[in-house]
Amino acid sequence: MEKRRITPLRFVIAVLVLVLCAAWLWFAISQWNSARYFRSNISAGYVDSFLGSMDSVGRFAAQIYLNLAPFLFFAFYVTVLVPDVIKQFLKEWSGKPRLIYRVIAFLLTAAAALCMLADCTSLHELIWRHRGLRLNAFLNSMRGIYAALTPVSLLLIGTTWLLPRMGKGLLDGVRAPKTIGPHLKRTLLSILLCVAISFCSTALSASMLTVLNAFSRSAVATVTNFCRRNASYLSMCVVSVLLAPVIEEVAFRGLIQGHLRKAGYPFWPALLLTAVCFGLWHRNLGQFVYTFAFALVTGYVYEHGVSLFYPMLIHFCNNLFSVLAYSDSSGALFGELFILPAIRKFLMDCSPFLAGAIFVLLAFGIVILLRIFARIRCAGKESDPKQ
Repeated sequence: MEKRRITPLRFVIAVLVLVLCAAWLWFAISQWNSARYFRSNISAGYVDSFLGSMDSVGRFAAQIYLNLAPFLFFAFYVTVLVPDVIKQFLKEWSGKPRLIYRVIAFLLTAAAALCMLADCTSLHELIWRHRGLRLNAFLNSMRGIYAALTPVSLLLIGTTWLLPRMGKGLLDGVRAPKTIGPHLKRTLLSILLCVAISFCSTALSASMLTVLNAFSRSAVATVTNFCRRNASYLSMCVVSVLLAPVIEEVAFRGLIQGHLRKAGYPFWPALLLTAVCFGLWHRNLGQFVYTFAFALVTGYVYEHGVSLFYPMLIHFCNNLFSVLAYSDSSGALFGELFILPAIRKFLMDCSPFLAGAIFVLLAFGIVILLRIFARIRCAGKESDPKQ
């Protein structure tokens, strides 16, 4: 994307947002025990049947994602995919239609961001359920409409965006078959790099937690207990490995970071703001530390890959590696493993000084892998100006 100049106004706005996010993080931690999930009274038959098949450990986490998914998918379709489809058919898209789109995109993206942040704190207990606002009747009236947004959005995405793009790709391959080989090679290399980045990110988070453990044992214990539940229960594994990568990448990279860039924010302020929001979403200090760093990685990949596929792949592999790293007993979902749990134990049992040194080495390695990924994707854009 085109580089933007950092003006004093944008700098002040960025600082204010960071201060507000820091205050929100403190509020989320202090009110953790009273937090609820957002719009708990809106559901649908397919959501209830899915939750009914899960155990009580994963039902709470799954309901958070399934109640947020309809609005996020719909907002992503309207504000990201619809303009992409329009640009395929219109050479020039400007004037009043583009202005109207930008206003709608801003409102939907802001609402999506507030939904994600409100869901990780008890703030909505003070707003949405305040007896003076009387919003419960409105939410109940939206029950059917809201719940239908997920299947409707997925149907629209498939028919108006995915199928036309697949058809265009096949048509381009038939017209210029020589371009298929290099394109597949770049894609495969990008996928391998994403897997390597995921592995390094998982190891990086373990070394980060070891350093954090020297300052806050309770924060690290919260994370390790959470990861052990993911490794022991099928429902938690489904939520963390399948639901989280899709819904969180759509929300944070696709909506928040993408629209911050479209609104004129330079890359690094947009990346940092999105990373702070992503850290807040995880609702505790231990996860905030490494999810903030992880968001920097996936945000960089999204910027240069210009696709949610690669951040989702990294997110999926990272969460899967984390589950496998805690599979160190016969009671784990994948049984008792050796290599990944041994690496995790080494990183978390070593001294904070050694963990810090390993963290620096891993961070350096991830930066190198990210630069290689950016060059590969850049080479693809230069060979195909339409990308």
